[in-house]
Amino acid sequence: MTRITLTREPVIDNITYGVLVTPSDTYQTLELPWRDNLHNQSCIPHGNYRLVPHQSPEFGRCCEIADVPGRSAILTHVGNWGRNTDGCILIGLSRGILDSEPAVLNSGLAFKRFGQWFDAQTDEVWIDIGGDDY
Repeated sequence: MTRITLTREPVIDNITYGVLVTPSDTYQTLELPWRDNLHNQSCIPHGNYRLVPHQSPEFGRCCEIADVPGRSAILTHVGNWGRNTDGCILIGLSRGILDSEPAVLNSGLAFKRFGQWFDAQTDEVWIDIGGDDY
């Protein structure tokens, strides 16, 4: 089993930044703030989740975060701003301001690198999500 970690930071400007660490890379993430695990409105609860391959009509091949209590179809995918996610995890290479809003940057490249790493794994991948308490 391979474990990766996502450490969330306090909510700012109505988004939650985080740092995702794999054995080969470190990524920046952007999620919605905690809103009691509401579908399409909240990040998911802290915990340990299995990542599984997923084919999305919108994002192509990506990862689904499996077995999230009370939720489904939680993906890692391309996007820059909070408006690009309905509760999924956006992956970037850095953070910044894009069009006057907090964002993760170089999301396409980060998504591609993460996907290549994930596809090369021969055992299960689990993500440990923790960080800022809410």
